[in-house]
Amino acid sequence: MFIFIRSSITALAVILLVDLLDAPVKAAVIINAVELNGGVVFDYAGNINTTDLIYVGLGSRSGGGTINPSSGDFLAFAGNASQYLETRFPVTFGTGGSSGSIGSVSGDKFGISLLITARSIWLPENYVSGNPISGSMAFANSSFSSLGLTQGTYTTTLPHDTITMNIGVAPVPAPLPLLGLGAATAFSRKLKQRIALRRKREEGGEAG
Repeated sequence: MFIFIRSSITALAVILLVDLLDAPVKAAVIINAVELNGGVVFDYAGNINTTDLIYVGLGSRSGGGTINPSSGDFLAFAGNASQYLETRFPVTFGTGGSSGSIGSVSGDKFGISLLITARSIWLPENYVSGNPISGSMAFANSSFSSLGLTQGTYTTTLPHDTITMNIGVAPVPAPLPLLGLGAATAFSRKLKQRIALRRKREEGGEAG
């Protein structure tokens, strides 16, 4: 009986892992903003499907990161980045204008900005569609109020994915495609631990 249960559970773990790996990858980026240690920190992670975005070339900006809630600008990079155009306007996420302070940035270059009648999506140089990106942007001595941020969830829709910004709400994990393998591995590990514990108990009973 134990051998049957063990085999069934192991098979279930394998099926779960295969399903997760074979699941269609939905590109998306999630940005979480929190007030922390007297400042505001934006963390982002995910990936972008660049299909049907118009590649313009490399663009460059100096300084550090900046935001403009009233125009939907979120620019977490300095230096060169790949620029893509999309015909819809960015989604605004507050009433503030361009941030007076410059944010410190780390990780992969990423951004959204208004460009006359369209919007620009900024990604790392030589970005390959669907590749994962992650990074952060921090504004010291700032708050949601001072930056003109309005708490809530804001979603920008692209041709094949979304960019979601959560300001002052419960942090949201990275998209499932980035976490699927880790979740399946953890699930399999827990199953093995339970099997080992049950075997130990049954062997203990037989010895008694």
